[in-house]
Amino acid sequence: MVNANICKLAGFTTAIAFESVFSGGNFIPIHSYADAEGNCKFQFVQGETAQESVDLCEKYLEENPSNAAGSTVVFVSLVTIDGESLEGLTIQFRAFEDEHNGVIELFFPYSGSSESDDFFIHPIRVHAAPEAVVNAIPTILDKFFEGLLEREEGAKILEAHYKK
Repeated sequence: MVNANICKLAGFTTAIAFESVFSGGNFIPIHSYADAEGNCKFQFVQGETAQESVDLCEKYLEENPSNAAGSTVVFVSLVTIDGESLEGLTIQFRAFEDEHNGVIELFFPYSGSSESDDFFIHPIRVHAAPEAVVNAIPTILDKFFEGLLEREEGAKILEAHYKK
């Protein structure tokens, strides 16, 4: 099972990302991690291009340069699902204490413009998960949403624009 605090950190970081997306500004990928003492650190990752920023984020998940207990990255991406191209937040996270867990990837699609009433956040999708954690996905998502709801502004955006 993935560390519950890392799942909550992923949710909290996603709430920050929704705030950024909803504000209409340019979204810069976010890397967050929990250090050995359990303190959460956040950084925006900006490379020369959007792809370079995402590559840097994914490198943090693989190499763990901060010697973190766990790490999360969130970035905007386009994903094709059932033949439809959807924009949304890709959330990747992992706990480093157990190398068998690997990276869990979630996708939170949204549509419409944040400047209008047609902005909708669609149900989250598990995009990839290591076999070792597949049975724990419901618990992982519970902890993820617990963390997301801890960030008041991001939680308000989700509640106002979530399309069931």
